Amino acid sequence: MKIRIAMFAALLGVSAFFCPLGFAETIYFKDGKVVKEKIIERGSYYIVTEKNNIPHKYFEGQIDRIEEDGMDTSGIDFEQFKRLGLSVEKAKLIVQLMNVSGVRSNMQKSIDEVLGRIPEAQRASYAQIFNIEEIIERLIPLYDKHYSESDLQSIIDFYESPAGKKVMEVTPEIMKESVGVLVGYVQEKTKKP
Repeated sequence: MKIRIAMFAALLGVSAFFCPLGFAETIYFKDGKVVKEKIIERGSYYIVTEKNNIPHKYFEGQIDRIEEDGMDTSGIDFEQFKRLGLSVEKAKLIVQLMNVSGVRSNMQKSIDEVLGRIPEAQRASYAQIFNIEEIIERLIPLYDKHYSESDLQSIIDFYESPAGKKVMEVTPEIMKESVGVLVGYVQEKTKKP
């Protein structure tokens, strides 16, 4: 079990920080239709959403607007951070950054993937180990250590800007393509003349 937990922690760290994804958003269509789905891919002229593990593709011409929904923070005890000398406002900014940057959604996706591979009889005990709110509560002091409130707000503003949204859109593809580049590089370096 300890090995599985260590492997999960490594997977969680890599996916959370290097593979941004969107979270649930409300999509308003020009024909009046409204859906609340998780955006899993953003292309130049389309988005791909997912609801109940079913992907849907919508084109720019169909969409009136998209409103990002805030993540539920009701499971996080913000008052506890006062004892650490961290303001509730700053703790909330950190959670907002984790939301807009995709860190939280990637952690949850990693948890769900790991839990999906565990035999059903053991799944409940593992689900208690990997509580997303408790993990975030543990990460808040780490972010506090490295970012000021103005840093956090600037980074949030960036992720909410067109350039930040572009980063969110292309980073997963860059990561996938980087693997091929690295494999080619290693193959070139290890070829015997």
